[in-house]
This record gives sequence, structure tokens and C-alpha cells, in this order.
Amino acid sequence: MVFDLECLLFWIRVGPSRVGEWTFFVDDAFVMGQSYSCNGIEFTDPNVCGGRGICVAQDVCACDLGYGGADCEDCAPDYYDGLSGCVYCLASTTCNAVGSCAPDGSCNCDVGHWGDGRQFSDAASCNDHGMVQADGSCVCDIGYVGVHCELCDAGYEGYPNCAVSDADGDGVPDSLDNCPAVANPDQADQNQDGLGDRCDLSTLNDRVAELEAELDSLTQTMAGLVDDLATCQDQAQTDADTILALQTELGNLQADLSACGLENTQLSDRLAEAQTLLAAAEAELSTCQDTSAQHLARIAVLEQELAECDGNLASCQATSDAQAADINRLTQEVTDLTAGMAALEAQLAGYADTSPPFGVVHAYHNYLSPPNNKLVDVEMTGRVFDALSAAHDGGGNGVAAAWLIIDGDWAADLVLGNQGEYSVVLPLKAKRGAHYLIELHATDTKSTEQGGPNTGLVDTTTVVVHGYQE
Repeated sequence: MVFDLECLLFWIRVGPSRVGEWTFFVDDAFVMGQSYSCNGIEFTDPNVCGGRGICVAQDVCACDLGYGGADCEDCAPDYYDGLSGCVYCLASTTCNAVGSCAPDGSCNCDVGHWGDGRQFSDAASCNDHGMVQADGSCVCDIGYVGVHCELCDAGYEGYPNCAVSDADGDGVPDSLDNCPAVANPDQADQNQDGLGDRCDLSTLNDRVAELEAELDSLTQTMAGLVDDLATCQDQAQTDADTILALQTELGNLQADLSACGLENTQLSDRLAEAQTLLAAAEAELSTCQDTSAQHLARIAVLEQELAECDGNLASCQATSDAQAADINRLTQEVTDLTAGMAALEAQLAGYADTSPPFGVVHAYHNYLSPPNNKLVDVEMTGRVFDALSAAHDGGGNGVAAAWLIIDGDWAADLVLGNQGEYSVVLPLKAKRGAHYLIELHATDTKSTEQGGPNTGLVDTTTVVVHGYQE
């Protein structure tokens, strides 16, 4: 490059100020007719110093804010290589001392924080039964549910130490137990209807009928045995009387023979006949006694079975009565819960809701780097929620509409998730020294009959461009 003799080439010392402006100092020396370059590129070339600085002396670059290196190819200390250039990040300020700087200049928030570090999650700790996610929601441990993991899941009980439910203590979890109110470790289900026999009224009624029939049969059998025993005892008494008479007659005959000293054939025959009758009577008496002993043993067994049958019948009837009591109790509990829900809904309907929804907006990135006037996609994320409207609606986020305004002009309507979360990407021009004010507005779902919806400004954030000065 050739200079006119009247031209002055000033040496410029350049350095970044606290707010990002360049400060120029004019030296008292000048050189006439001289040019220089940085890393082989003339100092007047727009691409000198990587397009991110100016060449102030031979191979000496003064880099733009946030850049460093011999050719401004690196990020300066406390700056990180983000999507739109070198991004400033200092944990104590940018991340509000509740996070650390990530390699792209964003914040890695500490547990319990999300967004840009300033916002606290609705479930800051998940009650030590879950993990806080990036959007502030909880992923609960097994056995826990709720926004803050504050409840036991279905099939679990005993919060805060939720364990598998086993109300009857039979070793089978309630979620798998076919009769959770009555202990039945065998899980017997005779009719395969999914309801355990100990809780199945139809099965219990059948069993009661069976036991009653068996009881009747045993009673009849015992009555027959008692009759047989009485007959046998009568016969035994008759046989005993006969034996006694025969013994007396035999004694008399033997005495007569001894006195006469004669061998009388007729008397001998009579004696032999008497002895035969005596032996037969004694054998019949022995048989009757044996039969009587057997009947008495059988009666003892039948009495035991009868007692057991009476016990089973009483147990079945008690179980049936307990089942009916449980049904009545559960019906009453459902009635009480229904009444309670009606009272809560009536109380909620009368609650005055005069506030707009709660929400946050965060811009990423919130600092736009050179080159000048380029369009940079900036992601706007956050959440909008109205608890009172959501409760009245019976679910959802309670927000009828939400939108963004940038520097006073409408920018975008937001599509909200069930919990009010949103994300939208908007192009902003990286015009040196510019400053953008992003406003989040929202209105809740409160109806006209309830006094009309509540609308208002919810939150704001800013995006600044290189060269901006407050």
C-alpha cells in the first residue's frame, strides 16, 4: 500500500474495556510510505487476523472481544467456543455461583437448579426419591410418584419408605395377590375367576354347603353306630346270663356224678352239650366285645371329624362375614372420598384467582459475536404455568396463550407442553452495539364466569451484541 506524503499512519494500541468497547490511543510517531501485514495478510484486508481483529503492527493482531491467539484463532480466557463464536462465561457471575461453565459457554447447573442458573426447579430435591431433570421435573425412583416424588406408587405403601404392599401378610404382594384382604399363601382359585377361594363368596358358599352335607352324613353314621352298640351290649348281657346259668347247671351235674360215683351216659352227654354251649357263648361274648371296642374307636374318630367339621364351618362363616364387612367398609370409604372431592371442588371454585401465570424465559445465546450484521438463531426456552387454573381445569398447565415480544414488537406465539414447557428459535441480527429486550406474556384459562382471564408480563431477559455499552 502506498501513502501520500501528507498522510499519516498512526500506530494504534487496542485493548478491550470492561463493557466490550475498543479504546484507541494515538501514538506520537508516524511512518511514511510503509505498510505491514499479520501472518501474511495485509493489514487493510478485511480477513486479516482471522476477521476477528485488526492488524496494528507487523504480525501483531489486536483481537476482538473474547478472542485471542496470534491470528485471533482462539477464545480468550473466560470465553468458550459456542455456536455463535466465543461466549463469555464465568461461573461466579454467568452461572450465578450455582453451576460451572461448559465447553460451549453454557452453564452446567448444580443439582436443584436449571435454565441459566437463576431459576430453581419446582422439585428442587425430589424429596430424595428421584432425579431432577434439565427442565426441572423429577424422574422418581421405583415405588414413588408425584411432581416431587411425594407419594407411593400403586402397589407400594409406607411413604417415605415405600415398600411393596402386602396387607394380609401372606408373602404375596397386593399387586399379585388374588385375595389381598385375607391371608392365602397358596393363592388357590378353584373356579379360575381371578379371585382367591378365601375371598370368593361363591366358592365359600359351595364349601359351606359341602361341609354341612358332610356333617349330616357323619351325624347319621354315628347314630347308626350307637344303635348297633346298644344292640351288641344287650346281646352281651343275655350271653352273660346264659353262661352263668350253664355254669351253675354244669356244677350241679358234676356234683351229682361225683356223689353217685356212677357213669351215666345220659348225664355225660348233657355235660358235653353244656360245655359246648358254654364255649359258644364265651366266643360270641368275645366277638361282641371286639365289635363294641371297634365301634367305640370309630365313634371317637367320628367325634373328632365332627369337631373339625364344626370348626371349618365356623371358619368359613367367619370369613364370609369378614368379607361382607370389608365390602361394606370399602363402600363407605368410596362414599366418604366422593363427598371429600365434592367439598374440595366447591372450595376451589370459590377461590379468587387474580394473578397471571408464572413463567420464565431464557435466551441461548444471550451474547452475539461478530461478524457484524449476521443473523444468529437464538433459542428461547422456559416454562409457563398457572397452578390455580390447572387445578380448576382438572389438569393441564392452566395457560390459555403465551407469546414473546422483542423490543416492543410481537415475535412469536408459543406452543406449550402439558407442564407449560416451550422452546422456539428466533433469528436476531448481530448488529454491533445492539441490545434486545425479550418479554414473555401469558394469559390463564380463567373463564368470564369466574371473573375473566388474567393476562400480564411474566418474565424478561436480554440479548446483547458485541460492542454494546450500557
